[in-house]
Amino acid sequence: MDWHVGSGHDPQELSEVHVDRFLEHLFKHWSPDTGDRSALRRLLSALRQEGLIPAALPVERTEHEQIVDAFVFVE
Repeated sequence: MDWHVGSGHDPQELSEVHVDRFLEHLFKHWSPDTGDRSALRRLLSALRQEGLIPAALPVERTEHEQIVDAFVFVE
């Protein structure tokens, strides 16, 4: 959270994008544990359940992903 706020963001703005940026920063300077990403995702989920940060924005699928989805066959 210190990194997030120190980068000029409000604590309530925490999201997956910020977690990814933090992990990129972390990988440049330290050797993080392999479970750090999943632990941070669980933290976001817990903060959302408590109403401390807003719900996640809907994921926008790229045009390519939409085309692939159209050709997926369900057996």
